[in-house]
Amino acid sequence: MDVGGRVLVLGLGVTGRAVATVLAKRGARVYVSDAGEVPDAELADLRDLGVETETDGHDGASARIGEFDFVVPSPGISPHRGFLAEVLRRGVRPVAELDLAASLTSSPIVAVTGTNGKTTVCTLAEEIGRAAGLRTFRCGNTENPFIATAAEHPDADLFVVEASSFGLYFCETFHPRVAVVTNLVPDHLDWHTTFADYRDAKSRIAANLAAGDLFVYPVDQPQLADLATMSERIGFEAPEGDEMVVRIGEQEVRARGVDRLAERGRHFAADAVAAATALVFCGAGGAAIEQALASFAFAPHRLELIGVRDGVRVIDDSVSTNPHATIAALRSLSMQNLVGAKRIVLIAGGRNKGLDLSPLGPEIGGVKAVVTIGEAADEIARIAADAGVTAKTVGSMSEAVGVAFDWAVPGDVVLLSPACASHDMFDNYADRGRAFREAGRALGVRE
Repeated sequence: MDVGGRVLVLGLGVTGRAVATVLAKRGARVYVSDAGEVPDAELADLRDLGVETETDGHDGASARIGEFDFVVPSPGISPHRGFLAEVLRRGVRPVAELDLAASLTSSPIVAVTGTNGKTTVCTLAEEIGRAAGLRTFRCGNTENPFIATAAEHPDADLFVVEASSFGLYFCETFHPRVAVVTNLVPDHLDWHTTFADYRDAKSRIAANLAAGDLFVYPVDQPQLADLATMSERIGFEAPEGDEMVVRIGEQEVRARGVDRLAERGRHFAADAVAAATALVFCGAGGAAIEQALASFAFAPHRLELIGVRDGVRVIDDSVSTNPHATIAALRSLSMQNLVGAKRIVLIAGGRNKGLDLSPLGPEIGGVKAVVTIGEAADEIARIAADAGVTAKTVGSMSEAVGVAFDWAVPGDVVLLSPACASHDMFDNYADRGRAFREAGRALGVRE
């Protein structure tokens, strides 16, 4: 892909800065525009590369739209509204960061998307790859853009790329060797506007798969197999015991150690099988899988036990930002016999991403009580009331934890699993999880 010419980059977040830096170093004339305020000191490195920058609005970019050969939107900027929609209406060609990144390397790519579980699958896939002796680099989403990693390590043995629906939306040429879809349920409908639009974005991960490639999908959503028609397709699911078996053609690889992940949640065991399937296709064996399973450390805020107070366990599942994830969390606690549903005091709420929260009803109906927070507090409180469960709405995380402890007795669990985004009250789900932990510590929760 030609990365020269005159390029408009929208957004000065981590991805926008990486795109601007890499393209400028390759001779493109880059103009970056951001609607927010960014201190001049933070723009010095870009300006040293000759990048033009505009903050606190898009007036300059709007006046010069006719000059740009293409636009690279940062994740989170919706094409359905605002300045990006105007740019597209005025005929500027959109180019995805994932397409640009993949053009910088000929190394194989394992790409992972899905509504939930992406980070766990990617982390395990990277660790399996490295245990197998492959120079493997995990990147993607917003924390570590693929374009920066591909520019730094173009001769890697393998890239493991976490691909959000936002990042996939404009993809045209992105061609992974292995594409994994962890699951697909409605999410981010405030950005996409419809589930069909969201599904279509996710489907871009498989659009260019061909014979000799692999598509991995969950067996409990067999319709997802239809996203790939030209490649081999293999379904995955959590094994019943400690051993997984991966079969690809005539090859069979066995690995033990799955129970360690399943103890936290059965969906984590399924994630392990998805990662292993992708990496077996790339040459990993059972020993590498077992090594990765044994050393795997869960990322924070995923059904994480943060401590105990007076016999009440406190669990942080702040990463659950949609109903499907919260339902999985509640079921995991019960299925693993960690606690009966009637022993759970649930803290939920936040910003609803345009989703139908009513599927929470049957699961909430089994818990002891619900504390609701954020913009969706009243909506979740109504769902709880309809299910016959006591609920109380509060204004802060510290108050939520305090109320939860008022209801909890020894043997109970206080669970933060919000089913909503965090941006109404917090910077992100990690910030929300930290606030939950701090509120617990202030009330005597100890590891």
